[in-house]
Amino acid sequence: MAARNRPSRSWKTFSRKCGDEVPKDRWHACPFCQARITGLGLTDEEALQTYFTNRIVAFLGNHNARAIGWNEILKPGLNDTAIGQIWSADNNFAILQLRQGRQLVMSPTGYMYLDYSHFTTSLTKCYSFDPIPPGLDAGAASNVLGLEAPIWSEGCPNDSRVELQVFPRLLAIAEVGWGKHVSSWTVSSYDDFYARAGLVLQRLDALHIQHVSLAEADPGIVHDQAIPLGWLLFLSPLYTMALLLACCQVMIAREFKRHSRS
Repeated sequence: MAARNRPSRSWKTFSRKCGDEVPKDRWHACPFCQARITGLGLTDEEALQTYFTNRIVAFLGNHNARAIGWNEILKPGLNDTAIGQIWSADNNFAILQLRQGRQLVMSPTGYMYLDYSHFTTSLTKCYSFDPIPPGLDAGAASNVLGLEAPIWSEGCPNDSRVELQVFPRLLAIAEVGWGKHVSSWTVSSYDDFYARAGLVLQRLDALHIQHVSLAEADPGIVHDQAIPLGWLLFLSPLYTMALLLACCQVMIAREFKRHSRS
């Protein structure tokens, strides 16, 4: 997790509780769950999850740890010390939570999920992400603790595949997480980042860490370099074109940039 704002209390550790994909249909059919809902005077299965979550939050708090859970735990009545982790692209939900004082870690799927392909989440798109939603005052913005880029490895059969998914996109995410958008940051040009990223990839090569090339990580942008395009069948809603080239052909193109953040 790349930190932006430090919590005021010196917690020893953070503990991921998750809280998504809870099978509430099973709880609805479970006589023990229904008995607990009735016995506690709760309204429904959503309230039962909050009750359970608060017990875990309290247990961890007694051991000087804070619980982190996905969007799904952020319901009325949740303990104030619980941290939310945002996976959805709904800025309005995040803004509401931040204005209500909830501390959040930002991990929207379209920008931060590194198991997504480079066509879906390019290097440029990762770099364009601002973890601070627009329109927040300083107090609400300070509730953004940082960001996290998950990679769900069920689609990665080995370490090499993980590294190919992660690098070089993790470089962009690290730069965003450590303050690309704050006023004191002097380097905000993507072209400048792109040049520096090339030097870091040389270090990764020396360490025998796998990575895709910058061209492969940015399939929508070509930076004045020749790249083999035999593998490429490019079809994107951002560009009304399809491109199919025969093997061993080479295309040299000038740089173009997209402006959409979607």
